[in-house]
Amino acid sequence: MEEGKKIRAIRELFGISRKDFSDRIGISVNTITSIELERMKCSIEVLRAVQRSYPQFAKWLNEIPLEEGDGQTSPEIEEARDRLKPTGTDTESRSE
Repeated sequence: MEEGKKIRAIRELFGISRKDFSDRIGISVNTITSIELERMKCSIEVLRAVQRSYPQFAKWLNEIPLEEGDGQTSPEIEEARDRLKPTGTDTESRSE
């Protein structure tokens, strides 16, 4: 996956605007927009800024395989977890 798409996936996972994301990582909103729209290559400085603010995605951003229990994740994994969360309306069978 292209780095711009990865950055956008992280931002959208948290449901924040480009402006809020840029404020959080300390990179201009114009740079974030250009990277997400693939008008500009993502620099190592931008990747490091994202990793500092969102360390749980460091391996995924660098295309390093994720291992269970290493504290690393991806937006796809987090979206799946959200979909699979119990709704509170599930019923359990009870033995009486």
